[in-house]
Amino acid sequence: ADVDAASFKVLSEEYTKDKNTVYYKWTSSDRFWVVELSSAETRTFEVIGFQLAKDANHVWWYGEPLPGVDPKTVELVNAGFVWKDAKSVWYQRTE
Repeated sequence: ADVDAASFKVLSEEYTKDKNTVYYKWTSSDRFWVVELSSAETRTFEVIGFQLAKDANHVWWYGEPLPGVDPKTVELVNAGFVWKDAKSVWYQRTE
């Protein structure tokens, strides 16, 4: 109900945002629901791969912040399942 329609943008199939909030679409086999990512930084939030996104403070995977991944140096290696930053390489959530 509080979505700002004038600034609303679709970023991917899962992620959307408006000027105030980033949203993530959770799905199951028979339904979906949209949740607000309250700790996401709206201005800098961007999608970088399948289910993978970043903002100024976090890297996000499946709508959850990933601890230990540097948003300043993160880059996609393989279709969203492999990414790296300046210190490590991850396969999905495993370093």
